[in-house]
Amino acid sequence: MTGPVLDPAHPSAQPGAAARARFPRLRPLARAAAPCPNPALQSARPLRAMPAPSVPSAAPADARDISHTPQHREKLARMAAEIADFFKSYPEDEAVAAIAEHINQFWSRRMRADVIATFQSEPDRLAPLVRLALARVKPVDGS
Repeated sequence: MTGPVLDPAHPSAQPGAAARARFPRLRPLARAAAPCPNPALQSARPLRAMPAPSVPSAAPADARDISHTPQHREKLARMAAEIADFFKSYPEDEAVAAIAEHINQFWSRRMRADVIATFQSEPDRLAPLVRLALARVKPVDGS
């Protein structure tokens, strides 16, 4: 038993037609230097070489350090305030414990170190619940 017979001129009979239909922005593969005998594929644009994937720089960590920039401090304060907003309907002692637990569990060591270092000297820039929770945030050892 044979499968259905397709008209060879029909676009679905061309190689790669199914992939082109599913992924219309996908470029065709680079072709060999010899011209393609298929007239439908002769008009396809050749591919341009893709740039090599970027590799993180080997610069020292402090060269890439964004700690303590005004934007970084504001972002940490905003994130902590959003956590406090979530827990503000809790009783104060539960809210403070939950905020500190969230920061300890989900913030990276570097973020915790930055929030402790930055806002211990400027606690008035934090939401009141976050100020209370800051005392319960685990300090980062060895930094």
